[in-house]
Amino acid sequence: MKKIIAILVATILVIAGLGYLAYLNSSMILAEIISKKTMTPVSVKDVIWKKDSFTIDDIMIANPTPARLPTAMRVKSIKVDAPYKQYFEDPILITQIHLDSVYINIQIYNKDQTEGNWQTLMGNMAVDHKSPLSVERSALIKKLILTNIQIDLILSDGKLHHLSPIERLEFDNISSDKGIPTQEISEIIVQKMMQSIFLQKGLKSIIEAPVDIIKGVIPFL
Repeated sequence: MKKIIAILVATILVIAGLGYLAYLNSSMILAEIISKKTMTPVSVKDVIWKKDSFTIDDIMIANPTPARLPTAMRVKSIKVDAPYKQYFEDPILITQIHLDSVYINIQIYNKDQTEGNWQTLMGNMAVDHKSPLSVERSALIKKLILTNIQIDLILSDGKLHHLSPIERLEFDNISSDKGIPTQEISEIIVQKMMQSIFLQKGLKSIIEAPVDIIKGVIPFL
């Protein structure tokens, strides 16, 4: 009996130790998870945990080859509001996700606007990347907010254009049948954000072709 208790205690201590290490290295782990989804380098400065929320500070997603600028997307702050117990519910309910001070670089490679950096990134994110952290439950984001969006556009002629900023984008009741892993949440955010930006800035064609890549990435078009 003493040996069994000792084994159980040792197991609990190991799990607790691994959990603590994951907590200390959460920014690195988060960056690696999103990088696997986008297939480009990702960096995260810090993840700050609170009782009913957590905040991601300064996340950067790099551009794929052959984009000219190094950064595809940078967000100063992402706040996710949801008590920890919600991640064990079915469906998983996230009250709000707020991305503040968002920078987006859009590069179009050809005159027909059928090839570009975000077409590549969204095609990468549409791939089913298997993750041991996947949770087979549906999820609902009650509100997704993006504020202070700055956009740089590079057309096929190589000219850089600083587009007029978008003060706010807001979406309600976004659902996912894939569950709540960070990979799937990042895909949902990118889908909604880029759809609105492309439509507002007259770049809808780049997310309509080629259909075999984009189909399933943005099903609501």
